[in-house]
Amino acid sequence: MATTILSPEDTAAATAALGTLIRGHRLRIGLTQRELADLSTISVRAIRDLEKGKAQRPRTDTLRLIADALRLGPRARTALEEAGRRGHRGGGGARYLSLERSAPPVPLHPLIERRAEAAVVAEELRSGTERLITVVGLSGVGKTRLALEAAARLHDAGLPVLWHTAPGAVADCLPADDDPLAAPTADCAAFLHGEGPAD
Repeated sequence: MATTILSPEDTAAATAALGTLIRGHRLRIGLTQRELADLSTISVRAIRDLEKGKAQRPRTDTLRLIADALRLGPRARTALEEAGRRGHRGGGGARYLSLERSAPPVPLHPLIERRAEAAVVAEELRSGTERLITVVGLSGVGKTRLALEAAARLHDAGLPVLWHTAPGAVADCLPADDDPLAAPTADCAAFLHGEGPAD
């Protein structure tokens, strides 16, 4: 059996990813660290250390108790367990993770009569039950503005948001000035469109 030795940077990135997941799920359902500790029978300090990325080798039972307390669905539970395992052995892409949250673009137009739809889209994505939602409709009905509102709500909740506007699309928004992931997102989109090599 092969053992992977992690550099401190790889271990820190993997455990920070786990911490971000735990914190995101905790905030999504409105729990404090104390409340999560009470529901999971794990100490507040252990939860705080996991969320901050200080605990580098979480036990499988600890992650199971947290997942049970957060009432995670199958996909979210699997993602949490995988993030915990990456903390043990350093997942392949952990070193490429950016811990900065990129801001979604700034809309050029106000949201009109779509608050309920925006809340539903944001909650579906925030809950972890869906990874992809397609918004369809006629031109000019507000699909992009609805997606921008959902992205802003997810960003405000502390979740990462990647936004890519296809080349040649009508600009309905202004890109965020402080987006640390703009270049990697554009590179990924170009690769997926067959326009360049993957790095």
